[in-house]
Amino acid sequence: MGVAERGPAAATFGAPGLEDPARGERRTGRTAAQHRFRLVDLSRGERPGRPALATDEPRPLDSPAVPALLAVHPFVASLVGRLLLLVVAAVAGGLFMLRAWQLYGFVRLGQPVDRLQDLPKRVEYEATVVIGQKKILQRALPGIMHAFIFWGFLVLLTTIIEAIGEVFQESFAIPLIGRTAWLGLLQDTVTVMVMIGLAIALYIRKVQRPDRFKGSHLEEADFILVMIFGIMLTLVMLNASRIALGVNESPVAWTPVSHLFAPLFEHMSRHAAAFERLFLWAHLVLVFGFLAYIPFSKHLHIFTSAINVFFSNTKPRGYLRPLDLDMEKMESGDVKLGAATITDLTWKEELDLYTCTECGRCQNVCPAWNTGKPLSPKLLIMNLRDHLFEAGPELVKAKRSGTEVEQTPLNPNIIEDEVVWDCVTCGACMEECPVNIEHIDHIVDMRRNLVMGESRFPAEAGTLMRSLEQSQNPWGQAQSERAAWANGLGVRVLEDGPAPEYLYWVGCAGSFDDRAKKISQAVARVLQKAGVPFAILGPRELCNGDPARR
Repeated sequence: MGVAERGPAAATFGAPGLEDPARGERRTGRTAAQHRFRLVDLSRGERPGRPALATDEPRPLDSPAVPALLAVHPFVASLVGRLLLLVVAAVAGGLFMLRAWQLYGFVRLGQPVDRLQDLPKRVEYEATVVIGQKKILQRALPGIMHAFIFWGFLVLLTTIIEAIGEVFQESFAIPLIGRTAWLGLLQDTVTVMVMIGLAIALYIRKVQRPDRFKGSHLEEADFILVMIFGIMLTLVMLNASRIALGVNESPVAWTPVSHLFAPLFEHMSRHAAAFERLFLWAHLVLVFGFLAYIPFSKHLHIFTSAINVFFSNTKPRGYLRPLDLDMEKMESGDVKLGAATITDLTWKEELDLYTCTECGRCQNVCPAWNTGKPLSPKLLIMNLRDHLFEAGPELVKAKRSGTEVEQTPLNPNIIEDEVVWDCVTCGACMEECPVNIEHIDHIVDMRRNLVMGESRFPAEAGTLMRSLEQSQNPWGQAQSERAAWANGLGVRVLEDGPAPEYLYWVGCAGSFDDRAKKISQAVARVLQKAGVPFAILGPRELCNGDPARR
């Protein structure tokens, strides 16, 4: 069956950049005078305004493809669509920027700390931890789930750009890569990856229900998954309806997933174009809604994770920020002895609060939590975050006006003292965290304030500090007994004479703790067996202060 493509008689639809929706045309930018009649054989899969594709199948298009109103007034419909998109984008973008500016103000409340040194290491973190999902993939199933969704969204940014561009110009294509076969295949593939990721997330949350989610905002996480599913579904249906109309971006053979759903629209010749517009707008509304919602939700990590990872501590494991104990500054009150209030935390510690994914990995490996103590690294960060969001607006307002405002003490009002002292500073939480949150820095800063600012600490800590002051070790043992663990091993104790090639620093635990002594003895035997010349300081070795520091 053949139909004549429109010519000068169809001048209503000949405005530059417009199409005839009733015939399923794409915009070509031609004037009415440039159109000529051409016989189109619909039985071979041809469509008005485009040549037949080898992959097309015959489908009837002998009836109008869109409602009559759009067919009569395409220019008005196009103009309204553009204006509507601008309004939606302005509202979503405005809400996003408003919240981003507020959150930036909260971070600025924190104390200064230098996190710009060692730039190559920070770039490496971005490549491995963020792009490569290195820490996420340490656990196979949840790692695959998160990586599929993350990588999928990186690629699907191209589909969002295409959808926005086509509202303004239906022939829009991304420069260099737009409408290519490989891009269509890649987009279809990652769409499936994201769907698989969503299915895995649903299984983990609703079937496995791991204990590490205790205390997390699961209902809000479910809503986020529903929004992502809606974005993916509308994208697939959009591409399927375009294949049915014969106006798909990439060759049909290269978009097998979308082509799988195209038959749903192939026999809707009267409404297929309307469905295409419906899915386009549903997709865009969900995308912009997602953009506006996330900054106000508990899932800020979607935007802040990469920033937080970039500003991670690049110093050796266990490094703690030193205190500036300048006496003049202390007398003037310019020195913060730890963190008494939320503004005493550093700006990086404030940024950590935004970035928590509530995955519970830190909680799952915490020795304190696993032995029944109240400390949960995850809940500690979440409680501090909730307090920052509650108190932040008033604190920012006071800072800008130069006034003082009474702040709520962190301990015990926000974080109980017992929680702070339960931490053994082993670093397991920081090692496990997929977004490089530094839990120990928060805990140590609160401990510093309790000890040096308020002289409030457990009785056990008081005994330890007195032993350090009087005996130079936490056990209160005589300094003359430091080398007793090496009796009978033939270990040289450094005194006068030539210096050894290596000095074995044993430490307080290795010198006095009965279990740690066995480790020191084993190390000494290994060194001797290997023929390594070494010595120990013995009574001349003093505590390095690390027990008190932590």
